[in-house]
Amino acid sequence: MKADCALIDPSVGEMDTPEVHHGDSSGDFRTLLASAPTAVYVLDGRRFHLVNPQFQKLTGYSEEELLEMDAWGLLPPEDREVERENASRVLRGEPAAPYEHRVVTKQGETRWVMENVVSIPYNGGRAALGNLVDITDRKRAEQKARECEERYRRLMELANDAVLILDAETGAVLDCNRKTEDLLGIPVHDVMGMHHTQLHPQEEAEQYQKLFQASVQSGKGTTTNSVICRRDGRRLWADVTTSVHDVGGRKIVQAVLRDVTERKNAEEELRRANECLEQRVAERTRELQRSNEELERFAYVASHDLQEPLRAVASYVQLLERRCKGKLDAEAEDFITLAREAAERMRKMINDLLAYSRVGTEGRDLKPTRCSVVMEYVLVNLRASIQESGAVITCDALPTVLGDALQLAQLLQNLVGNAIKFRRKEPPRVHVSAERRGDEWVFAVRDNGIGIDPEFFDRIFVIFQRLHTREEYPGTGIGLAVCKKIVERHGGRIWVDAAPGNGSVFYFTLPAKGIEQS
Repeated sequence: MKADCALIDPSVGEMDTPEVHHGDSSGDFRTLLASAPTAVYVLDGRRFHLVNPQFQKLTGYSEEELLEMDAWGLLPPEDREVERENASRVLRGEPAAPYEHRVVTKQGETRWVMENVVSIPYNGGRAALGNLVDITDRKRAEQKARECEERYRRLMELANDAVLILDAETGAVLDCNRKTEDLLGIPVHDVMGMHHTQLHPQEEAEQYQKLFQASVQSGKGTTTNSVICRRDGRRLWADVTTSVHDVGGRKIVQAVLRDVTERKNAEEELRRANECLEQRVAERTRELQRSNEELERFAYVASHDLQEPLRAVASYVQLLERRCKGKLDAEAEDFITLAREAAERMRKMINDLLAYSRVGTEGRDLKPTRCSVVMEYVLVNLRASIQESGAVITCDALPTVLGDALQLAQLLQNLVGNAIKFRRKEPPRVHVSAERRGDEWVFAVRDNGIGIDPEFFDRIFVIFQRLHTREEYPGTGIGLAVCKKIVERHGGRIWVDAAPGNGSVFYFTLPAKGIEQS
């Protein structure tokens, strides 16, 4: 047999079988090949002499086609040299093991096979007896596994956080990415094999081991804020997120470590600032409770003793915001922004609280006041809001009453301003009117806004009570409380009639006695 015969793999040696003659092919040997569960052929030179049904099924060729074709036709050109070497080895009687190669089917599909070939006596010479097992599915699975491994490795290395793979049973590190080296200051090869508790302070090792075991037993991941020890002795804060997986019957734990040290430091600074602020507010609140009867003293405390430290806190928060801008992560910068905005809201609340307290302490004597003139003053003050919203404000003839002109202006401005602010999509329409009823005037401020649920009719007149978020409608929730206090100082009442989505009517009364209307 020639050394360049095809489809021949290294064999384990010459097969010690009786010589097979071509004329015997229809006998027992052919029957044996036909019943074989794998693809089998007999090859002499480059021509097939026998092929069983499984070989035909594998290649897609019929028996007649295979017996007429050159065996090389089943091999990709790039595999033929290897086949030639294997053929020579088999024909020399050298031991050979099964090996893998490709076969091109009649349909042009390339399939992988595991082939074992031996040399047998045949028609007075030697021939190759080949046995092929289709391993295409296995090779594809191996390829997918390699691709998955490559994707996994790329993802590990592209991750912005440290990623470790731990043995669920032993807690040892099986794999990690380069970010782990950056975080811990330990080379990757030294991290391999470390126990996960070695990443944490020694005094906390038992705590982390219990947490790890509980996670493995439950099969559920955890998210913790943990202290991580670097090789240089520094301690970092990290958000550690773990997840438990079953890989080929082996449990592993994936741990993702995100360095949040800067955020924790900023949080601590903010906590101390908030603690200081809370302590000061608590102190001032106690002072306010002790001197509640002395409103003048209250105003002094609020305007001086309380605002000064608040300004200091706000200044330091703003200073922190400027100096740390771009150095902290987005979450820490958000915390600073929230602290600054909270300080600004408190400043506005204090100013509104002062205005509330001054209604009773700094009010002027009640004098005849023309409400129509007061209304004109209010419209001038609200001109920007009216133009911006496209509001239409109408007003009936208003009476002259005994009152404090500035406080009545504040009353009407708050009510009309609220009607403009709490509007629907269409431009607001506001109408102000007054009607004499016995010894009092009943004023009405009517709008087409969002309305109010009846269950909140009393609550809206309580200081600092809000029905909407600051994002929806800005303000401190003190405007209607000021209105109530002004009306009560003038000896009147205030109430509301409304329904959600149907607008509101705010009513208030002022005494009509002692004034002659012209």
